[in-house]
Amino acid sequence: LTAIVAPKFGKWTIAVDGKPWSVTFKDMVTDAVFSQDSSKVAALAKEGEKWKIVVDGDVWKNNFDMAWKPVFSPDKKTVAAKVEKRGKYTFAINDRLWPRECETAWDPVFSPDGGKILLRSVEHGKYYRRVVTVDELIK
Repeated sequence: LTAIVAPKFGKWTIAVDGKPWSVTFKDMVTDAVFSQDSSKVAALAKEGEKWKIVVDGDVWKNNFDMAWKPVFSPDKKTVAAKVEKRGKYTFAINDRLWPRECETAWDPVFSPDGGKILLRSVEHGKYYRRVVTVDELIK
């Protein structure tokens, strides 16, 4: 069982089976999502004007102007999300940014075996559907 909780006034986090993460955020925590086997949890957190992705209580170093609900690969080794930085969209994969800046993007989708990821975007007015190996993205 997972819940968004405030262990102290104005301090938000995630609690898993009644145990809150040690990290807290002053503005909000939202979009908690489980891995397919429910052993891992990811969420979005907001501090000031910046959004962060948090996985099992670990905060990614990158922060964003906006971030969307993270998704887990079936093997739980990879977490990906659509993000916005400086008015451009891209993808964050295990706290690494995909190097392309896009006019828009859609949520990433993992293949059933978790080895590939579908990245859909619009770049320079052109729609792209790319199927990329996860290994290529997290090197």
